[in-house]
Amino acid sequence: MALQYAILGTLNLTGEASGYDLSTSLMNSAGNVWYADRPQIYRMLNRLEAEGLVSSREDPDSGRGRKLYTITEAGQKALQSWLESDFENDWNPRQPNLLRLFFGKRVPDDRIREQILDYRSYLQRAIDDLFPQAEANIKRGEKRLPEDAFYWRLTLDQGFKVVIALIEWCDDVIEKLDEKANRDAS
Repeated sequence: MALQYAILGTLNLTGEASGYDLSTSLMNSAGNVWYADRPQIYRMLNRLEAEGLVSSREDPDSGRGRKLYTITEAGQKALQSWLESDFENDWNPRQPNLLRLFFGKRVPDDRIREQILDYRSYLQRAIDDLFPQAEANIKRGEKRLPEDAFYWRLTLDQGFKVVIALIEWCDDVIEKLDEKANRDAS
């Protein structure tokens, strides 16, 4: 459901765009909080067009029948209504990593430790690589869209704090696994 609003919001920012350009723009902006691959984006564009929320025209500069999409007035209204609606009070309880840990008794603690360390390394790479890239994207957009960039930064801040909390959780799990190993060795 949120993918349609990510697409509508991105079209609202970019104006007319091809599906490819839209997906690239989405992946470099809202894709940091709502990922979708190109096939999903194209399927959603077809659905949004069928619902009258976007319109398309053939790109006259393309010999491949490329379409250019634009958000319609109905799409603007749907986007605005969704943006002003209450936040969803949900936290995604479907977390495969936590499910593995929940049944961790069936796995050697050394393997769990390795899994947690791998996950922590992944999270640290996000801090080291992805967040600076996202910050650079925001800074580039700040010149053109300073008011939007303010909200982009708020979104990035939340993601950063969540990843920091997850790294702290990983460190805590490793510490507890080490304490358990020491107890088990005694």
